[in-house]
Amino acid sequence: MGKLPLVYIKASEFIEKLKSSKYLDSYKTECVGQSFGGSIAQYVGLKHEIPTTIFNSLAIGSGLQLDLGDAAIAKADQLLTHISVEGDFVSDNSFFDTLDYIESGIGIRTPANFGYSKSLPSAYDNIGETHGYVLGSLLTHAGLRDAKSGDELRDILKFQA
Repeated sequence: MGKLPLVYIKASEFIEKLKSSKYLDSYKTECVGQSFGGSIAQYVGLKHEIPTTIFNSLAIGSGLQLDLGDAAIAKADQLLTHISVEGDFVSDNSFFDTLDYIESGIGIRTPANFGYSKSLPSAYDNIGETHGYVLGSLLTHAGLRDAKSGDELRDILKFQA
């Protein structure tokens, strides 16, 4: 909404410190996040040109977009992968698409997710599980095993570990 929230600034500062650490020179840095964490990861990934994967991400607002600049956003397709579960109330909402179309048509920057986008079917009927259990939908979509609840997903992950 035109602001630059402190949490994004702090995350960016943290990445700057990580990237400048002599102990981490030989490691590749990547960002991953879901929902609000996906929004932060998206901003930091674009700001520092770090490969980033986000899941059901909250969009970044106009203030963050202005801070990043058009050049950084133009690189989004090479840096960001956004995986959205169909029916997710945060990242797969046709209302926001309509609003974006109207506002961007008159020159207003709207909250948006950037990068390469991929959508997959939800393994859940509940909107909270659709949003929160992206991994369960990924497992089901890949045919590894049905994961119809959070408890079942936790059991699958314990078994896999």
